[in-house]
Amino acid sequence: MWEEISRVPTPIFWALVIYWGYCLIMAFFQGALWWYKQKPSAYFIAGRALPGWVFVLAATATCYSGWTFISHPGTIYAEGFPALYASFYAIAIPLSGMFFLKRQWMLGKRCGFVTPGEMFYAYFKSPAMRWLVVVVALMYSVPYIAIQLKASGFLFYAITDGAVSVETGIWILSIVLIFYVIMGGLRGIAYVDTMQGILLTVGIFALGWIVIHYVGGLERFLEGIKDIIVFKKEFYSPEEASKYVTMQGIQLVSDKKDALETGYWTGIMVFTFLIAMMGIQSSPAFSIWAFSTKEPKAFGIQQVWVSSLVIGAILITMPAIQGFGGHLLGADAALREYSDSGRNLLGIFLDDRDILKHDDLGSEGLIPLFIRMTSDIYSVLMSILTICALAAIQSTAASYMSTIGSIISRDIFKNGVWKSVGEGWQIILAMVSILLVTLVAIWVAISGTDLLAFMGALAVAYGVQMLPALVAVCWWPFLTRHGVMVGLIAGLIAVTLTEFGKNLIPVPWGQWPGTIHSAGWGIFFNLLFALSISWVENTSPNKIPFFSDSKEDRDHRKKFHAFLQTHDPKSPTNTSVWWKRFAWVAPVIWLFFSIVPMIFWSSSDPESWPYGMPVIWIWQILGWIMGVAMMIGLAYPVGFATEPKKFESLCDDISDREEAERFCDDIDKGLNKN
Repeated sequence: MWEEISRVPTPIFWALVIYWGYCLIMAFFQGALWWYKQKPSAYFIAGRALPGWVFVLAATATCYSGWTFISHPGTIYAEGFPALYASFYAIAIPLSGMFFLKRQWMLGKRCGFVTPGEMFYAYFKSPAMRWLVVVVALMYSVPYIAIQLKASGFLFYAITDGAVSVETGIWILSIVLIFYVIMGGLRGIAYVDTMQGILLTVGIFALGWIVIHYVGGLERFLEGIKDIIVFKKEFYSPEEASKYVTMQGIQLVSDKKDALETGYWTGIMVFTFLIAMMGIQSSPAFSIWAFSTKEPKAFGIQQVWVSSLVIGAILITMPAIQGFGGHLLGADAALREYSDSGRNLLGIFLDDRDILKHDDLGSEGLIPLFIRMTSDIYSVLMSILTICALAAIQSTAASYMSTIGSIISRDIFKNGVWKSVGEGWQIILAMVSILLVTLVAIWVAISGTDLLAFMGALAVAYGVQMLPALVAVCWWPFLTRHGVMVGLIAGLIAVTLTEFGKNLIPVPWGQWPGTIHSAGWGIFFNLLFALSISWVENTSPNKIPFFSDSKEDRDHRKKFHAFLQTHDPKSPTNTSVWWKRFAWVAPVIWLFFSIVPMIFWSSSDPESWPYGMPVIWIWQILGWIMGVAMMIGLAYPVGFATEPKKFESLCDDISDREEAERFCDDIDKGLNKN
């Protein structure tokens, strides 16, 4: 391994030394020296004192991972503008957080919850629900960490032209991560992520403009898109060309691999993919981020202005420039060979092969090749862009390593098999859990592409299955314990069977039947069971074996909602009927008008494009603008981002209370109950 490290180009090597040195120093001074000699909550959730500006930058860095920086432009290169709809996750990701983060913060502050398992246990009075949350957290975090580690190994491999193997790259990043995550706790990680969030944003923006520079300017780039479509029509077929600039509504196929030449990024695929992306801020990991924040007003700033507006503006433009710029700069062998539309700057790195047919790279190699290409300008620029890509990868991995360690320590040990564990041992158990989970993730990352794809596909699809449980806790007492639990289990099973069911049992479908993402199938069955069972229990209580929702259970849930409505007065439950309706239908209306028109009106005829831009791209930009307007409306007039009224905290850490008090029955203490 050390021999391979010595092959890293000198500018990149010293950039890594400076960057990782910063990570370790920041984790030590802002993390270890801060939580030392304090309660475990200081290590797990930064003592509920994370400054708002730190949360804004750290949460942004956590949301947008290596897929955003490296894989997304490559997907657009291969699939065209329909794949650019994935950029709408700059709105979809914070949208779920807007509905749930503030109210989780309120519950955590009031009752002293440190993990989401403790919150769900107190609300539903169910140890089984807490264990289900642990399962979801593990199935979400392990593959997500593994994907980031694999991306780091691939980045080192591609940038060094194979001098550093993928496995060595994985181990290098893993060692650094383990040290600073274990040492810093969530607070140390958050302060490191502040810089990584900036690097991520700057890197994506800079690469887009570098591509524009090499192509010959924005006007030449738009002309180049036309040339690509005309060439694809003549060299391949009209269907092959149209997939880059048009989109179907749905394809009734049993497996996404059977999708027609027009591609699997159909309207229904985009819709369900964005639902899957909501799993990031509805995952157990982000519940811990909510508990850690000092200022709830930071949620709205991150969700509206930083994620939806700033990151959204970058993602709706730069990945498209990078993806189509790859065709124009030599990654497309046919276009390079038979057309004079672009420049052959990438062919030398591909041995004159097509990037999609390259044995070691594929579409994900596009961004690393762009970074290598900048060495012709300035070697320091290549080093900076490498660090930007690494920051996107590292920030996400570190966050999930820390939060899963906290969940294991608290929900498996402190609240489960070792209730008498001391405060020091809680932190030690979290550290050991971080190490073990990371080792498992390393094993997954180096075990081969099939296993990584097998587990990686589960991450966000599993995370989004927490939505009904969060709706129950934050908004709707109608949903019962049994309904939510059975729905969650059904959702997890549906995700598994529509992701790789054919590999497990003989089913007549493959991955994503009907070009519907597995998260879409999962949430459908999740809601079906959750609503059905809850309806039966609410209308016919105590009449079905194994399913009973007593008056005591209903009254207990109502206490939580009474507290939330009293101290969050400007919310959809307390505003006018018009705003209530707007709050719950606005996301559906936004997605409908952003996606559906392009199923019918997008055009593959360059001569019909207004302003020389593909119709679908113009509509996507308009859709992003509508999305930002929606987020502003939800955040302020509706009240999702307004600050709650001040209230008294019952305890800082619920584990300090007696077992019988951990249901937080006194959550409505001091409220006017008339």
